[in-house]
Amino acid sequence: MKIGLIMDREMLYERIDQRVDAMIDEGFVDEVRNLLNMGFPVDLKSMQAIGYRHMVDYIEGRLSWEECVRTLKRDHRRYAKRQLTWFGADGEVIWQEPRQVKQIIERIKEFLINP
Repeated sequence: MKIGLIMDREMLYERIDQRVDAMIDEGFVDEVRNLLNMGFPVDLKSMQAIGYRHMVDYIEGRLSWEECVRTLKRDHRRYAKRQLTWFGADGEVIWQEPRQVKQIIERIKEFLINP
């Protein structure tokens, strides 16, 4: 059973931007700085992931803080868009809005009873 959560694109992007702000507020820059200080190389695949590469570029002076945050948010939004496109092509996904918790639970119960 595959359940996909769908919401208004503008609201989704706003939530992504808020999540990025929260990641930063919770010490994301220090996390990346600590990884670099522990000797993790910047060309490590995990250090090239969304967010990490942005912070490395900021820490190493290739991006200003404003550009780092702007591109970090942009790239998270683009990734979400790609995920929606990918899963949207899967006809088995049952799309529901996050607020439809009761309906989602009912669909899961029905699936478990009659797979």
